[in-house]
Amino acid sequence: MKNKELIERFVEDVCAGKTNETPAAYRAKLKRLADFLQNRPITAEELKNFRLDLLTRKEHYRGRKMVNGGLSVFTVRSVLTTTRHFCHWLYENKYTEVNLAPSIKIPTQPQPQPKAIDKETFEALLNAAGKETEKWLKTRNLALLYWLRDTGGRLSGALNATVGSVNFDKNLIETYEKGKSSTKFISPVTAEALKDWLECRAELKPKNDALFISAKSRQGITRSGIYGLFNHLARTANISARMNPHSFRHAFARDFLLGGGELTQLAGILGHSSTVVTSTYYTRWNIRELQAAHDKYTPVQKGNHEI
Repeated sequence: MKNKELIERFVEDVCAGKTNETPAAYRAKLKRLADFLQNRPITAEELKNFRLDLLTRKEHYRGRKMVNGGLSVFTVRSVLTTTRHFCHWLYENKYTEVNLAPSIKIPTQPQPQPKAIDKETFEALLNAAGKETEKWLKTRNLALLYWLRDTGGRLSGALNATVGSVNFDKNLIETYEKGKSSTKFISPVTAEALKDWLECRAELKPKNDALFISAKSRQGITRSGIYGLFNHLARTANISARMNPHSFRHAFARDFLLGGGELTQLAGILGHSSTVVTSTYYTRWNIRELQAAHDKYTPVQKGNHEI
């Protein structure tokens, strides 16, 4: 059986019919393996060479475009971890006589750096959205920006949200992230932005109940449409700083903790099953933030000790 066929069987088996991002992510990661192997069989030596190729390559594809720059260690770790899972599956289902998974060495994970959008960039995006000449575009983009900044949610939550899921009485929205129901809390500011958008949205005569729609299709805006929107706002505001939808999630988490919120509460809001993920990826502080925390909470500064 060809490698691509084995990969498809693996995805269908382990994902068990899921329609969220997981199957697509598995396919994308294992496509790298299939492209490397071509029609060669999977062996320990081939896997060793595949790992080396991931670590040393200078160019790679992003979509259909070839870009310069090697893969990050995080990407390599993710691809190899999925490859290891795939090799376990091959052995358990008797497609291989030897379990090749242990032969795959995962690179050491570097310390994650803060990925949050900064406050100045967010304000610049709001200003750019506010300058849109078409009212529907202005209100939609503002509502989306406030949603991302206010909820700490994943982009999929915004894409899956519907008009009927918005509860303005309780200031919350029920949506789906990673195939699971997820409650998003919104502030009065975000609620007002959404109300303004819903008034304009109705005039576009939408074809479905998606909360955020494209005027062209009059259906739910797509992931690529969101990224196109961000690129447009970035050009308008002349922004070069880090900016993508997920950076809003990091910003929410960091500001929540810096404001005094508890880690367990944050984990619940972000939809993490454990505080371990929250702590590992969302609690990275720079030296200035650590200095400020020290000055605020040191017992000496609080007068608990006398010199």
